[in-house]
Amino acid sequence: VPAGADVLRVDAATMPPTITRLGTGAWTMNWLDLDQDGSAVSVSSNGTVYRVSGGSATPVATGLGTLSAVAVDLDRGDYVVASTSSTTALRRVNPVTGAVSALATGLASIQGIAQDPETGDFFVVRTGSLNRVTAAGAVSTLASGGTNLATASCVRLLPEGHADGGVREFIFRRA
Repeated sequence: VPAGADVLRVDAATMPPTITRLGTGAWTMNWLDLDQDGSAVSVSSNGTVYRVSGGSATPVATGLGTLSAVAVDLDRGDYVVASTSSTTALRRVNPVTGAVSALATGLASIQGIAQDPETGDFFVVRTGSLNRVTAAGAVSTLASGGTNLATASCVRLLPEGHADGGVREFIFRRA
């Protein structure tokens, strides 16, 4: 999303849908998620994690290298961010204090993160692979290779019980 773009929330439960402007980004957003209170969380390639609400963006943490993705930990409320700089790490960011701690390292080319609400594990899409990262930081490979994963750039985990009969699915965007 280019700098200067609006961050909007669309509530499709109302008819017509209600559109609320959360704020305008003065940075290039690489990824966006919503935290527990409905504020948008965004990361930028300049190494900053932003919280967007009330019409403005507030830096939560800075100096984290090139950031490529963010997911909100539904259990802890932390922001889990992907750094693609020399550390190639998943890190936790406390949204209140801005404190940063390591979750997992050695994960190059992270393109997207999604959390499994049942297990608390994170699914990380990287160029050419799909990995699971536990809350303790253990990394395992679920799939690799093939043309479908080679250009994947984001991931979303569909919950059980939707129209497909309860089978878990991953949704990828391919470039």
